[in-house]
Amino acid sequence: MARTSIIGECDAVAGATATAIDTANYGTITLVINAAAAGVLTLTECDTAAGSYTAVAAEDAIIPTIGAAGAYLAAYIGSKQYVKVGLTGSGSTFVIVKGEKRRAE
Repeated sequence: MARTSIIGECDAVAGATATAIDTANYGTITLVINAAAAGVLTLTECDTAAGSYTAVAAEDAIIPTIGAAGAYLAAYIGSKQYVKVGLTGSGSTFVIVKGEKRRAE
């Protein structure tokens, strides 16, 4: 199948902190953050939705320092199926973009 866009097939949804994001069938997870104030972004990962989540290793994520209100990007490229986002900063929101959808061969 020919590619029809630069970024390939993606799914995007509004994010909610502490909600497990299922990364199955996707190569990357990008977070588009609209920070209303300075805050902290954290990512945790797990093999199961209801399991014990641990901090994502530095080599498996790009996590920005949110020093002021504005737009930021973060990414998860790890191998666990589930990821949770923690975002502090009153009024801050984010959108989850699941990119590089994998297809069964």
